[in-house]
Amino acid sequence: MPPERPTTLFKRGAVINLPDAREAQIRGLARQGFLLVVDEAYVRCVNARDGDLQWTRNRNCGGVALLEPDLDEDNGEVRCSECDRVLYPRRKERFRRLRVSPRYDAIVGRVRTVVERVKLPVTERPLGLLRIEAPGGEVHVCLVDVCPDQAVYHPDYERRDTLVFIIANDRDYSRRPPEGSRVYSFLSLLDGQQAAFTKELRKLAKVEARAQAAVPAVLAGPASVRRPATSASPPNTRDSTLPRLPVTPRRWGDVRVYMNNARTLTLCVPGAKPQHYSNDRLGMSKGKDLEPTKKWAIIEALCEGHGTCGWRRFAKTFDAFKNQVSELRRLLRAVVGLDGDPFLECSNGGGLRAAFQAGPPPDEETWVADVYPPQG
Repeated sequence: MPPERPTTLFKRGAVINLPDAREAQIRGLARQGFLLVVDEAYVRCVNARDGDLQWTRNRNCGGVALLEPDLDEDNGEVRCSECDRVLYPRRKERFRRLRVSPRYDAIVGRVRTVVERVKLPVTERPLGLLRIEAPGGEVHVCLVDVCPDQAVYHPDYERRDTLVFIIANDRDYSRRPPEGSRVYSFLSLLDGQQAAFTKELRKLAKVEARAQAAVPAVLAGPASVRRPATSASPPNTRDSTLPRLPVTPRRWGDVRVYMNNARTLTLCVPGAKPQHYSNDRLGMSKGKDLEPTKKWAIIEALCEGHGTCGWRRFAKTFDAFKNQVSELRRLLRAVVGLDGDPFLECSNGGGLRAAFQAGPPPDEETWVADVYPPQG
């Protein structure tokens, strides 16, 4: 049997049969708190060196029986895990193995410690997505094993150019990051690549800062995109963590919204690629599991209703629904960058009607620059 890949160590419930050259490494990772290791002793149902082979009906059985102290073999309590045959361990060859599982609280903690060596402010939301506040913008570090934000794995993620992935369980998660992404193994960060990883983060932060500083307003000349008079004022403090569309549209009617899945939506405006955001990134999540809020459900309903929806499914009273819409209005203004009302109607009788385009996903996603010419 070929040896298992080292990345199997971080697969939940992985079994490592002993002897194995990685046992010392596994024990070391357990001492550091990154793995939970359980030692198991067992016998095989079918083993050529056992004396009971002649009484075995199925000589192809691959089952085993764990040797647990509370099982009495004289009472027939030790049985094969597959064929249920009664086994007598004292007459059979014994084997050892390790059952390992990742301890993600410690893994996330180590990743954060390494990221903080960049010496810039770091925040984490959701779990496993670390945001480095660089001078020119955020640098994102995603621990793929635990990060639930599906928008991070989309090729058009808002921070695609300054995004770094870390994977512990490469066997299950190696294909999750888009092709061409920056990907590091968690083991590599423990085995001497911390300096190179930190250098990469600093480089991304500085590149972002230089890109912003390269065109100071006093030297740039006329702006290529003129912000309309209806553009929003700078976001307030509680909106400072929200994303912002790269191009501000002229009016709400130029904005198109559709749902990719239950937790990701897409915003399209003329002159920019579609932007994909999770409910958590847009400030519409709650609880440890980042469950979508009622505001997110209202957007879903607008997309299902091609821009309109009733209010009774979201609140017991119309006043409570209006409060939800008011919060949603604030969030949309901050993300899109427009003042004015993103809703044409919010009434007891007519329900909610959007000023933006809302509907199902297109059959084939098109960059809006192919439909609308860039502003300028």
